[in-house]
Amino acid sequence: MKISKELITKIDNGDSIDDAELRDAIVFYTDLVESLTCLGKEYFIAVRPLRTTLFRLEGFQQARNEGK
Repeated sequence: MKISKELITKIDNGDSIDDAELRDAIVFYTDLVESLTCLGKEYFIAVRPLRTTLFRLEGFQQARNEGK
């Protein structure tokens, strides 16, 4: 899955995103983390901030689900 540069910028800036964007971002970051992790320890430095972003997005999703 791909997401737009605009969505990545919104996430990085902490701007609000809608439910569809959040779902797409979680899929994107999950795939990215899994792919880089499979490549080995050489990619640990790249994976760490991506994993942090993924955890943050998953936290947003959980909060939205609890609010419904």
